[in-house]
Amino acid sequence: MNVIERICAEAVTRATRRIYQILTEPLTEHHRLQLDHLLQRRPDGRLTWLAWLRLPPGKASSRQMLQHIDRLGRCCSPSA
Repeated sequence: MNVIERICAEAVTRATRRIYQILTEPLTEHHRLQLDHLLQRRPDGRLTWLAWLRLPPGKASSRQMLQHIDRLGRCCSPSA
């Protein structure tokens, strides 16, 4: 690895660590627990809560609309 590559790799590593610190420093323990919860699988076991929240709304149907409203409620509710 030449000097330029090593310097670039070090700069990327430092920047990544700094970004992580900036993003996580203000989080409370409650925030961290909520974020950890998003990585757990839903009761149906197919998707994590985060993957489920990221699903597109789908075709316009009453069923899809109810699912989308459920996702919005979970995302925006203070107890979510």
